[in-house]
Amino acid sequence: MVLIIDDDHDFCELLAVILRRAGNDVIMAHSLDEGRAALAAGGVEEVWLDVQLNGQDGLALLDEARHYHAQFVVVTGEGTLSMAQRAIDSRAVTLITKPITPGAVLAAAERVGVRRREAARIREAVAMLEAAESRSAHEAALLLALSEGLSAAWMAYQPILGPGGQVVAYEALLRSHDPRFPGPDPLLASAERLRALPQLGRVARACAAAGFPPGLSAMLFVNLHPQDLDDDALLADDEPLLPLAHQVVFEITERAALTESPGLRTRLARLRERGFRFAIDDLGAGTTGLASMWWLHPEFVKLDMSLVRGIDASVGRQKLVAALASVFQHLGAPVVAEGVETRAELDAVLSLGCGLVQGFFLGRPGTEFAVAA
Repeated sequence: MVLIIDDDHDFCELLAVILRRAGNDVIMAHSLDEGRAALAAGGVEEVWLDVQLNGQDGLALLDEARHYHAQFVVVTGEGTLSMAQRAIDSRAVTLITKPITPGAVLAAAERVGVRRREAARIREAVAMLEAAESRSAHEAALLLALSEGLSAAWMAYQPILGPGGQVVAYEALLRSHDPRFPGPDPLLASAERLRALPQLGRVARACAAAGFPPGLSAMLFVNLHPQDLDDDALLADDEPLLPLAHQVVFEITERAALTESPGLRTRLARLRERGFRFAIDDLGAGTTGLASMWWLHPEFVKLDMSLVRGIDASVGRQKLVAALASVFQHLGAPVVAEGVETRAELDAVLSLGCGLVQGFFLGRPGTEFAVAA
């Protein structure tokens, strides 16, 4: 059910007609008190809230209504940047300005619908897991916090070195403030179980952008699950990494299936038009295989650490890495050797043609952007 809270009766009727024609059940309130009563009665999933209600601050209702699980659209005649920022800071999904048009209303309703469906899936997962054992309930609560964009995660940055030992890039690595989720793999596993990968991906990209120092000229490698490529938020104008697009390299893990399709090709092309580049991550460890290289055309390739560990003592792995480095050098995609932990491994991968290197021997992940060891 959709609730419209506005003291302008004519405007309420007009908005209600548009929303009802889109298939919504609509009720109206003309004051904050009437709006509170309607929310308390239950069943309201979406609220269109006027900023000024008979001289009262409509946005005050947002903080009061957190426990109602409703999604809010803020309606205002002011339409300033400060008003938009205040609305978003107050957890509104979007903001529209008066006078309204049917197109603007339906576009806003679609954005709210997406958020409602995501929130419903998360709440359903939370309810199911809260009925199970305590770790699952904790897992669901953490993912719920992530889906709402709370400060439940942070980024560590690990240097990637190029010729001469200079730092040419940093990889952003997702971390949780909860010690029971020490790295990205447990978070990803939880998100997959809860069908919350898009929410986790958005939080990760926002954290990566927020933590990267302004003016730093190095590239920024950011992990991207293949399912993130289907998320419309990645192509939105408010994507947090968009201002850094010409520095960002999206690492698409080979540990998850990546299937070629016309829609995916189109999305990749649109992202590249914005300046983003791509890397295949964990090559040699997953399911994607070399076939995807020919249509994905990655700008970089990252070898899985299972190929690098102990490579100085393995003739077979040396031959494989040398062959891969030669192929991708010919294709114009530099190879990054991940997981370098000893000087012997470093010397081996450099001699085999890997132009970029990363690993604990060279620099551990952290919040500082110091030069590598």
